[in-house]
Amino acid sequence: METRGKLRTVSTVCILAVCLAASATAKVIYVDDDAAGANDGSSWANAFVHLQNALAVARLGDEVRVVQGRYRPDQDARVAAAHGHGVEISPSGLPNVAFRLTNGVAIRGGFAGVPARDPNVRSLRQYETILSGDLKENDSSDWQPGSPASEFLRDDNSLYVVESRHTDATAVLDGFTIQSAIQSGMHNARGSPRVMNCTFKQNSARRLSGGALLCEGGEPSLSSCVFRENSATVAGGAIHVSAAHLTLADCRFITNQASSLGGAICSVDSVVSLTGCTFERNTAPRGGAVYHQQGSLAATKCRWAGNVVSAEGGAISSAGGPLTLEMYALSGNLARSGGAIHLSREPSPGADADAPDVTMIHCVFTGNRCSFAGGAVFSDRVALRVINCTFADNYVYTGGKSLAWSYGAPEDAGYRQHRASGF
Repeated sequence: METRGKLRTVSTVCILAVCLAASATAKVIYVDDDAAGANDGSSWANAFVHLQNALAVARLGDEVRVVQGRYRPDQDARVAAAHGHGVEISPSGLPNVAFRLTNGVAIRGGFAGVPARDPNVRSLRQYETILSGDLKENDSSDWQPGSPASEFLRDDNSLYVVESRHTDATAVLDGFTIQSAIQSGMHNARGSPRVMNCTFKQNSARRLSGGALLCEGGEPSLSSCVFRENSATVAGGAIHVSAAHLTLADCRFITNQASSLGGAICSVDSVVSLTGCTFERNTAPRGGAVYHQQGSLAATKCRWAGNVVSAEGGAISSAGGPLTLEMYALSGNLARSGGAIHLSREPSPGADADAPDVTMIHCVFTGNRCSFAGGAVFSDRVALRVINCTFADNYVYTGGKSLAWSYGAPEDAGYRQHRASGF
């Protein structure tokens, strides 16, 4: 026992020594696409011109600061050499190259750089820093997902702009606009990075799912991010998450679309936590904002407005697994059934049949519409617990009455409406 204790002490001392050494050698690496100095990353005047150069030399504890501008993942001779090329990459680029996150390295955009009075001044809005998959810089300025003309110009774009593989929470991406990928803006493979203050814009998943973020495993967390005008041909116009634990805080999802499931988010067999998020004008056949299947989904203080589907769940479509909604508002969503929420039961093996599948607490449903059943909520074989919720001005077009609730067949709508009024 005494020997084991000594070994633990020695191990702890060694780990502490490594951490202290990393802290002592940590440095700031500078990137500016207009820098004219030595281009070694040692200062703003001598900043690297390409972000890939900085990532190639970044080590544990380093911070990479990037000036406003546009940076492509195919820029840098070292990237070319790693893929069997010995010369600077041509303008045609390499679509399978991405900016890769690394443990212990924080990558931050939005800096003023030279010739500002203080080059370390940071403003994400004033000094937008773009990570772009438009390798030939020939994309249409008016991109329309699915349009043959605009999609043709994107054929040579990056598959992914950012990648995170097996990272932990010390891998940080902060303050960038990520755009113009054709497979997913960011691919997370069993990683747990922290992404903050980023905008994912006009990315598409042509063959797979998750136009802005494809999350396969891991425990990533995103905060204060915006997802706008992303699309997927299958599921998750903005995010597709599978077999993962995803945390989203204070994020906005605006006008994302999917051809099948989840205009903004499609979650399958995952644990998803949403806090203070907003979903506006997202579209899909099922789950205008969110499609949820198995796993669990918890949303607190979220807002869902103006999301539209052609089939089920204007805002949310859940096909099984625990769903908890607390202190949120759903307004002006539109669907065929379940103007705001559509619930169906596909129980997972070993699930507790007596436990409620869905819990709604202190929620407000107003002005939601559908053409079949359930102006606010359509529920089929789902155990529900509804506490202190408000239903007002929800409407079923075919019935010509303001029905909030439906359970099963549409002829039950009146009965369930009456029962719902007691909550």
